[in-house]
Amino acid sequence: MTPRAWFALAGVLVITGGLLFISAGTIWWVDAWWFLALYAAAGVAVLLWLAKHDPALLAARMDVKAQEGQPLWDRLALIAARLIYWSWLILMGSAKTASARRSCASRPNAGIV
Repeated sequence: MTPRAWFALAGVLVITGGLLFISAGTIWWVDAWWFLALYAAAGVAVLLWLAKHDPALLAARMDVKAQEGQPLWDRLALIAARLIYWSWLILMGSAKTASARRSCASRPNAGIV
C-alpha cells in the first residue's frame, strides 16, 4: 500500500474535522470527535482490506481526476455529492452552535460560580 492512500485519508479527516469544528466554533464537541474516530476506523479498515484483496481498485479509487470517457452527468453527480456532504458537515456544526446558544439563553446564570 502506498503512503498516498494514508495521506489521502488523513487529508479527508482534517478537512472533515475542520468543517465540523469551525462551523461549531469549538473543538470541545464530543460527538464530532466520535464521528471522526468512527470515520477514521472505517477508512483504515477499507484501506487495509482493499490493499490486501484488490490493490487495483484501491489505485483506481486514489485517482480523483476525471476518467477517460467519463460522462458529464457522472462528473456533475460526483461534484454534487461532495458539495452535499460538505454542506451537511457545516450544517451539523451550525446546529451544534445554535443548540448551545439556546441552552445558554434558557439558563442565564449557568456559568456564574
